[in-house]
Amino acid sequence: MKIHRTFALTAVIAVLVGLPLAADWPVTEKLDLDAVFRIKEEGLQRSKVMEIESYLTDVYGPRHTNSPEIKEAAEYAQKAMREWNVAEFYVQSKHYGAARIYYENIAKTYPDTPVAKEALAKIGEVTSVPSVGFFKVPPTVILPTPALARR
Repeated sequence: MKIHRTFALTAVIAVLVGLPLAADWPVTEKLDLDAVFRIKEEGLQRSKVMEIESYLTDVYGPRHTNSPEIKEAAEYAQKAMREWNVAEFYVQSKHYGAARIYYENIAKTYPDTPVAKEALAKIGEVTSVPSVGFFKVPPTVILPTPALARR
């Protein structure tokens, strides 16, 4: 009985001494605070989620859960955000011609929405900047016609 009590007391003392020491050990994973800041800035400064959500609730109106209308609205929001993100990717990689194509498609596909108005503004920005040339074809290159490509 005395051995069990001694063992239990030793275990309790070891835990009480070991916990503060373990708390002082350095963390092996370093946080990239710059990446965290960029993520927060992107979400808070350039997010289109609230504009799309506002359009969905104000224009499309309320919908019943699991109705065809709510599925259509969800697909609408996903497509709009996907196209916007692709356009932003092309802007960041300096392929302004490709970005302009996506912004024009957003303005055409989602007219009378805040996203379309923002896309029209972005078209003006990317038009004035020369593109890296992702979609440019040199004038000396002759592209095959579909009939020649099948041979």
